Amino acid sequence: MPEPTTHPDAPLLRALREGDVRAAAEGLVRRYADEVHALCRAMVRDATAAEDLAQDVFGRAFAALPAFRAEASLRTWILRIARNRCVDHLRARQREPWGPGAEEEPDAQPAAEPSVAQLLVHREQLRAGLDALSEGERALVVLRFGHELGYPELADAFGLKEGAVRMRVSRAVAKMRAVLETPGAGAMRSRSAGAPPAPAAPRRPSAPRASGARPPEARPEAPPGAPAPGAPPARAPAPGLARGGARRRLGAAPPAPPSPFALPASDALRARLHDLLDALSPT
Repeated sequence: MPEPTTHPDAPLLRALREGDVRAAAEGLVRRYADEVHALCRAMVRDATAAEDLAQDVFGRAFAALPAFRAEASLRTWILRIARNRCVDHLRARQREPWGPGAEEEPDAQPAAEPSVAQLLVHREQLRAGLDALSEGERALVVLRFGHELGYPELADAFGLKEGAVRMRVSRAVAKMRAVLETPGAGAMRSRSAGAPPAPAAPRRPSAPRASGARPPEARPEAPPGAPAPGAPPARAPAPGLARGGARRRLGAAPPAPPSPFALPASDALRARLHDLLDALSPT
């Protein structure tokens, strides 16, 4: 029988039970640096401020780890710290995280998750759509479609009911679609779909043959699959290599392209977080 799958946070929780805060903090950075940065970047709309806030979030999380009681998952726990830190940052600058008219029926849920496939054509379009959202809406969309957080996790991290999260995500995607369907965005979409083919270059007239020169002899047409005359003979593949290579190519799934919604942590931010780790006691 296959072994039961282990929760991804199990090593971190075990380290905390054993009193190894440094190991737990290192696992926290490894697993959740991208998502914390994505939330901060989406909410404050400034790359430098987002990295500063993410560093502060992990510093606060490291200090609070010994008191963690697993009443929530580590993922939603640290995202809640990030969300609260970003809200404080915005309100200190007199910016409202959700914008006007954010209240809705808490149990109202759209029939199905909104489709975002048509929003992924061009990164410039995606940026224009995200710019139309409030800070909180941007964070929900980025975490849902870029980092694949579920609605229950988003509700826990943002202190909302799941129905409210679904409604806000649905409305946010509708706002993005409305922006991208404006004439200006449509023109950009048509340009990004592909430029018209360049006109063919005019053919240069061939040089006249000298009087009495014989035209080149027509070479007999090679049968399909045969090497061109004068070409070196093709080397036979090693036994089993061609078919085995084909099997390997067909059997291996191509790597999934990163989502345009994702906002991964930069190398500079990761270096700053590792500096925080180095300041922690090893035990």
